[in-house]
Amino acid sequence: MWNIFKKIGNFILSHKIVSIILIIVIVAGSWYGIKSFNKNQDSVKYVVAPVEKGTLVVSVSGTGQVLSSNEVTLSAKTSGEVTYLGASVGDEVISGKLLLTIDTADAQQAIKDAQASYDLAVLSLNKLKEPIDELTLMQAEDAVISAQNSKTNLESSLAKAYEDGFNSVSNAFLDLPDVMSGLYDVIYGNGYHDYQGNADYYAAGESEYSDKAKIYKQDVFDKYAVARSAYNENLENYKKTNRYSSADEIELLINETYETNKAISDAIKSANNLIQFYKDYLAQKRLTPNNLVNTHLTSLNNYTSKTNSILSNLLSIKQTIQNNKDSLKNADRTILEKQMSLEKTKAGPTDLELKSQELAVEQKYNALLTAQENLNNCYVRAPFSGTVAKINVTKGNSVSNGAALITFISKGKIINVSLNEVDISKVKIGDSVNLTFDALPELTLTGKVVEVDAVGTVTSGVVNYNVKISFDDETGQVKPGMTASASIITEAKTDVLLVPNSAVKSAGESYYVEVPELPVEESLLSNTKGIILTGGIQKKAIEIGLANDFYTEVISGLIENEQVISSTIKNSSTAKSSTAAVSSSASQSAKTNSNSGGNMIMPGLGGPPN
Repeated sequence: MWNIFKKIGNFILSHKIVSIILIIVIVAGSWYGIKSFNKNQDSVKYVVAPVEKGTLVVSVSGTGQVLSSNEVTLSAKTSGEVTYLGASVGDEVISGKLLLTIDTADAQQAIKDAQASYDLAVLSLNKLKEPIDELTLMQAEDAVISAQNSKTNLESSLAKAYEDGFNSVSNAFLDLPDVMSGLYDVIYGNGYHDYQGNADYYAAGESEYSDKAKIYKQDVFDKYAVARSAYNENLENYKKTNRYSSADEIELLINETYETNKAISDAIKSANNLIQFYKDYLAQKRLTPNNLVNTHLTSLNNYTSKTNSILSNLLSIKQTIQNNKDSLKNADRTILEKQMSLEKTKAGPTDLELKSQELAVEQKYNALLTAQENLNNCYVRAPFSGTVAKINVTKGNSVSNGAALITFISKGKIINVSLNEVDISKVKIGDSVNLTFDALPELTLTGKVVEVDAVGTVTSGVVNYNVKISFDDETGQVKPGMTASASIITEAKTDVLLVPNSAVKSAGESYYVEVPELPVEESLLSNTKGIILTGGIQKKAIEIGLANDFYTEVISGLIENEQVISSTIKNSSTAKSSTAAVSSSASQSAKTNSNSGGNMIMPGLGGPPN
């Protein structure tokens, strides 16, 4: 050994330059190697997974014990008369056999009505989406023209009403001068004495009579004065107005003439009251009145008839004018409405109208599904193969919702599983179940949910609900008392895009994934030790749907075979961050038959862990 070191020393002394160069190379190489090693130690590695299509199963898990044959009470889910009974006590029936029917007449009618409403809503939506046809456009245009023509006709009717009104006023003033003159003669004429007017004559007499008569007489004078004043002013206005006057002037004249005739009619009535009072008084005294009394009364009756006729005509004209004016206002609104309708027809349906009709279709469809479900509730079927132990009703009985109908005993075994209040809301009768057993690790069976507790049991402040699961054990290996794990499949989707949960990240109510800018070789995908990427990383926004403990459904934002980063691995002496990846075999199992439980993940309601 000493000779070797001696030779090396002699070599270094005789080859100083070469030796120095070798030492420098060795030191440099060592330093570079250490640096490269440390660099590799501190580099970030990524686990990259492909976007795959598969079946996503969402399930609720629980454990329970295997029980011997169990009793299940089948209850009514609707009310009505039992119209069919298809089993007797002791009958052994297979799963799905119809045991009992509750009158379906109302339920079937409800389906027909719901179907008709749904079909009508769909037709309305389809019609709304159709492009406007020439006939519809022409009808809308015709509606506008019709409304305009209607207005023109109303304007003509109004013009004629004003003309008829002026004619009625003219006819009134053919009779009114004679009426006013005759009325004056009846009141102020001296047919009885030269020194005394007629009204004064009728009011004169004994004090008992005279006191009442004076009241009538004063009323005659007052009413006549009002009528005379109105008549004189009305006559002057009539003389100033002609057929070519404005509509407002003619209408004012019509109204004025109407009021004047009312005043004249009141004066005539007042004179009639006085004379009739005088005549009645004489009759009480068994006296015969002067013939002039009857002449005056006849004249007054004639004047009353004329004024009533004038009033009737003028009132009819006033009403016609007002009706035409009101109709013209409505015609303007109708024209505007038809024009707006035409413009709307040309523009087509708005987004709001389409959305509203689509919602109507959806509501009608949901109503149809509800009606169909109500019909299904009329049929009571065997939930599994077993024996009818008890029947509580007979054909023709009326039953109410919730009433116990049939007690059913299973041929096989039952597993009773306890679930919490969150999971129980997702489970319904008929759900498929995957079963495993602690004592039989190689055995996997399938079953169905046959009963779900409606009321939970509170233990130490925790609410739990029992779920009964039926299953067939043809192997005979499962024994009562064994512990079983149940994975109740609450929802499943086939042929959907899937990514590992660890790849999905959230930002507020949005979701995204990170993808490598440069594709990774297929052989390196899902490498659990991670790989160093040669390019950068991009973020891609996605929309997610269902998810279980392993995978999340991607509705949009990615395509099949696209690559996403599922995990990040940092190799450092000071920091280490890693997200566990799922092996290929475990991944496939999770996608096709998840027994570990899962939750429905909807956008905006919380998602997979970042």
